[in-house]
Amino acid sequence: MNWKQSPQAFVRALKAPNDPPHPDHPFKIEIAKSGWDDVEFAVPNKALLVLEWILATFKSKLAQQVIVDVRYWALLADVLQQTTTKSQISLLLNRIPFTPIVSSLLAHLHFPCDTQLLDSVRRCMSVLWPLGVHRSNADVLGDCWGALLAAIVRIGGAVEGDSFQRIGMTITESYKSALGNSSNKKKLNQTFLSTHLYSWFQAIHTPTPLSESIYTAGIETLFNLDVLRSSPIDSLFQALVALPTESYILPSLHRLYTSYIHSLRRYRSALFPSSGIENAAMKFYSEVNRLLVAYQTHQEEVWEARVGLVGVVEGRRCLRLGW
Repeated sequence: MNWKQSPQAFVRALKAPNDPPHPDHPFKIEIAKSGWDDVEFAVPNKALLVLEWILATFKSKLAQQVIVDVRYWALLADVLQQTTTKSQISLLLNRIPFTPIVSSLLAHLHFPCDTQLLDSVRRCMSVLWPLGVHRSNADVLGDCWGALLAAIVRIGGAVEGDSFQRIGMTITESYKSALGNSSNKKKLNQTFLSTHLYSWFQAIHTPTPLSESIYTAGIETLFNLDVLRSSPIDSLFQALVALPTESYILPSLHRLYTSYIHSLRRYRSALFPSSGIENAAMKFYSEVNRLLVAYQTHQEEVWEARVGLVGVVEGRRCLRLGW
């Protein structure tokens, strides 16, 4: 049967268990695009039908094969651009959450990246992300942000155009917002230390607008009030010791120390007296210097790191009371 014979045939073709639906049919993505592009081919709720099929395919057992296929994202972007039924899209996202789909996409990105794919994803996210992100809790957004960090490591940040940067900024800002409103910041901290710390250091190594936002998100995960109240820095340094001794970690240590001191000052009234803040800052300094022993194969970078740490101590007046 010709899939264009009737609206019912079109629907049956997209919902068929096989792809292509029949040996003499094209693949489903070609059917969906042809059916969408043909303005004279009338199908009730055609836009929502195609949207649901694409999103469901991204969540199906075929996801690994299609999640980085630009044809699916380009068609999704085209349909969204011409669809004004935002309320119906929101209902669809109740059944098929969008954030895990983005996480899956990021997990399958590799260098070199298809800029057309990223452009299409950005267009889709501009519509679907605002409609669906509030359905994702901090854990889900943390997973998505972690997938972003891992993707940055794999592709090396060498992506033409600004679509990847904008995708990354959207995810990072949403994660930061969810983190700020989360009642389980300590769990997010533990997940970050055990799973994402290494890729975070790699992601912030080369300064870009995105890497600055990623740095801030990491600091808010590491040094928020809940964590500072309940968790000693021992867990952080246990994670740091377990990391491979890569030289690009060293330039970030004095920056990490600066952010720790800033967080202590920010929450000083809720933590402890000023002398306690001074002691905490100097303990962090001692732990960093102890950590540097593991980096003896990078002598020049180690000394630069030590100089940077001393500069922080002097600049922040860590040895003086009454901050």
